Amino acid sequence: MFQAVKVLNRKRFENPKVHDNDGKQVSNPSQIQLIIANHLKSKFREDNIHDIEPYFGQPRKLKSPITEKEVRASINNLNNGRAPGPDNISGEFLKFAPHLIDNKIAKN
Repeated sequence: MFQAVKVLNRKRFENPKVHDNDGKQVSNPSQIQLIIANHLKSKFREDNIHDIEPYFGQPRKLKSPITEKEVRASINNLNNGRAPGPDNISGEFLKFAPHLIDNKIAKN
């Protein structure tokens, strides 16, 4: 009996409800894929990108210095298994090598 209820309660996969430019609902997976791809291309095309103006002002001092405790708390909130950033330092390295990092970041 448990197995039957389990099978009946299992969520069934449904294609997402996507509408074309005419407002008609599309159910064909290849058409859905094409509509989504075109939508994303239009959102992320080059002429939609606006450059951020560089800041040329004088640097200002922080109102209060960054403490080692704040650095440690931020590092502990990083997720494991994520790709490293452009500096090629992973979150795991920061988490498991605190004695190498905390005071250096807090001092700078």
